[in-house]
Amino acid sequence: MRFVYNSVKAAQAAAKIIKMHGEPIDTLVLMKLLYLADREALLDSGYTITGDTMMSMPHGPVLTNVLDSVTCNARPWRDYMKERQNHLLALESQEPNDDELSEYEIGILGKIHQRYGHLGPWEIRKMTHELPEYEDPNGSSSRIEPADILRFAGKSDREIEVLTREAESLYIVGHLVKA
Repeated sequence: MRFVYNSVKAAQAAAKIIKMHGEPIDTLVLMKLLYLADREALLDSGYTITGDTMMSMPHGPVLTNVLDSVTCNARPWRDYMKERQNHLLALESQEPNDDELSEYEIGILGKIHQRYGHLGPWEIRKMTHELPEYEDPNGSSSRIEPADILRFAGKSDREIEVLTREAESLYIVGHLVKA
C-alpha cells in the first residue's frame, strides 16, 4: 500500500500541530503526533494525511520524509518552522498557511493533539513503542506496512485489499500528475 508524499501538506500539518500545542514543541513529540495522525487517518479513511512512508526506528515509529525534513531543515519545512533549537521547534509565522489540509485532516490533527499532546517526549515514545505495528529494529529501521496497521485494527483481508487497490490507483495517478 503506497501513498503520494506531499511535503507541503506535511509541513502544514506539523505547523498546525505546533500552533495547537503552543510554541515551542519537542521534536520527538511532534514526530510522534504526526505519525499518530497519519495512523488515525489511515484507520478511519484508508488514507494518510502526509502520504509519508512509516518506519520503525529505535525511538519508535516515524514518518521518514518528515524526519529528513526536520533533520535537514529542508524546503518547504523551513517555510513553516524555524531551525530547530535544542530539540525544540517553533513556527516561522504565527499564522501558517494550511490550504493543503482539509477540514477532516485538521480535525484528525486536533483529535490526536488533544489525546496525546500533553505527553512528554519519553512518555509518547514509550506509548508508541506499544503500538502493535512497531517492531524494534535493533538500531536500524524497518518499514511499517499500512496493511499491517489495518490488520492489527481488525480490518478484514477483503477491506484491506479494497483499500490497497484504491491507494495504489491514487499513487499511480499522483505520479502521473507530477510527471
